[in-house]
Amino acid sequence: MRHLLSQFELARCLSAIEAVDRLGKPAAEIGSKRLAPDALPAFMAELHRLADDSSGIRWYAYDDGNGRFTFGCYRFEWVERALDFVEKMGGSLDEHTRAWVQGLIFGYRPEAIENYIRASSESGGSESMLRRLCSDGMAGRSRSSTERSARYSTAKNRSRIADISGL
Repeated sequence: MRHLLSQFELARCLSAIEAVDRLGKPAAEIGSKRLAPDALPAFMAELHRLADDSSGIRWYAYDDGNGRFTFGCYRFEWVERALDFVEKMGGSLDEHTRAWVQGLIFGYRPEAIENYIRASSESGGSESMLRRLCSDGMAGRSRSSTERSARYSTAKNRSRIADISGL
């Protein structure tokens, strides 16, 4: 059987499971992967096999529109609804609203979210300032909110696949 996850992606998945299952983060984004649409069910099944069924870990994958899927894990149903909300509303949410909503979904401290919003207002969204804040107060963040929100606001025809259990 050919595995779709690289060793690096597998390690990131295990870290994300740890963050959600043991550390209590609502969601953890793992990364992005280029996949043929017909490979997605096998990819999701491979992700599903990584977590013990008793942990309640669920998986999501968003089609970024160019054959790339952004994927991660979560446990609670409200997280799925919140991810769907941001996905649907992404382009119509202002930058600060998107920042605090995503900060809460991905488990960042309220102080870090506030500092991030304040710094983005003061710096005009300077990437160097925002990256420093992310590394100082938002550990585990894979990319800045500006990069993530740009993806949400520009992607078209995105689809959601979550929790393929029983595969």
